[in-house]
Amino acid sequence: MGSIHTFQSSMPERRSGFWKSLEVTMNKIIRFLLIGLVLAAAFAFPPAAQAHPLGNFTINQYAGLTIQRESVVVDYVVDMAEIPAFQEIASFDLNGDGVPEADEAEKYHPAKCAGLLSDLELRVGGTPADLSLVSSAVEFPPGVGGLLTLRLSCAYTAAVDRWEESASVSFTNNAYSTRLGWREIVVTGDNLWMSGDISGQSLSDRLISYPQDLLSSPLDQRQVEFQVSLQAPPGQASLPNQPGELDSAVADRNDAFTRLILVENINLATLLVALAISFVWGAMHALTPGHGKTIVGAYLVGSRATARHALFLGLTTTITHTAGVFALGLTTLFAARWIIPETLFPWLSFLSGLLVAGIGVNLFASRARAIGIKSWLDGIKRRLSRRVQMRASRTSAQGYILTGIHAHPPINRLQPFRIQGQHSGADHHHSTGDHPHDHDHSHAGHSHLPP
Repeated sequence: MGSIHTFQSSMPERRSGFWKSLEVTMNKIIRFLLIGLVLAAAFAFPPAAQAHPLGNFTINQYAGLTIQRESVVVDYVVDMAEIPAFQEIASFDLNGDGVPEADEAEKYHPAKCAGLLSDLELRVGGTPADLSLVSSAVEFPPGVGGLLTLRLSCAYTAAVDRWEESASVSFTNNAYSTRLGWREIVVTGDNLWMSGDISGQSLSDRLISYPQDLLSSPLDQRQVEFQVSLQAPPGQASLPNQPGELDSAVADRNDAFTRLILVENINLATLLVALAISFVWGAMHALTPGHGKTIVGAYLVGSRATARHALFLGLTTTITHTAGVFALGLTTLFAARWIIPETLFPWLSFLSGLLVAGIGVNLFASRARAIGIKSWLDGIKRRLSRRVQMRASRTSAQGYILTGIHAHPPINRLQPFRIQGQHSGADHHHSTGDHPHDHDHSHAGHSHLPP
């Protein structure tokens, strides 16, 4: 008579192809939802339009000198962006509420202007001229993120006993010398003749309106030297450097590059030299922060690139960057009658932003796919490992073949497990451990192992 076997197991059910395809589809949906959330967050929180045009960490300065027959007047203005303004306000905020009260500000600005005198140096005829504070004021225009900016105005004057027929004048601004920002010095005269590398009109309107085309390379005028004459030089009938006399702000910017490009008679040699200089300055400009270095660096690190790859990628970036500059220059040159160059900058910024966002989305999607495949492979590995362990546990179970009609108590490690059968020989009962099995058993067509 055949034996009766009962065996209980917790084998996991295999997933059908439908459930696998459903899981893959859900993973794709979740991936696209994550990408959508990232893009929505990027466009839902754009940078505030009221941020300081030169950056939140800048300290910008303006010094306007007015040369009069009996004195020199210095109109000095400091424009602090949000971060330095926050630190400056904390230095005189006595109650610690973060808000500059009227009484606190009234004590602050005259003391601050007096303290800045040591950083301003005026020389007339080689002799230091003593500047004295005439008036001061402070304002706190609102900035970005609920923070305030700070605008400090100081008026100084220095007495001049008498002007000689021709005298040299120099002015040096050493205030906040290590801080980033706009530095501008303007010189005007009151019925006096002046000559030298000086400007007569403010490009920033006393730090009120910064020119958009100079934000990436702000002025850095820390010192001026010029000559003052009581009489007009030979061949000059009008008074130069009078307030408001210049027609173009570009013509009034006093640096060597501006004077070079304003030269009317330019020959081929000058053009070639200027082109060579532009390549050198362009290469140096490419070393400054920005220009996609973060993206290129992340790509090189992520792809485990070599130095050769970095050089090739740098050369490619340089060529494309230079080609873009030439394209913009040619467009401005030949289409300036119909297109204002300033109107192209926002569109170029928008397109470059879209390009960077597209690169980021592509890298994110690639990484997400790679992570999804890895998780899928890890799942397969875990399932195979469980199956191997279960098979090993099954093959380690050993049974005993007994003779006679008897019942075996359940074995602890394989409960519940019970075997009944008929054996040839006398009827008796076996209990494990009572006596050794020194007799033979006939199998009667059954086994003691689990199915």
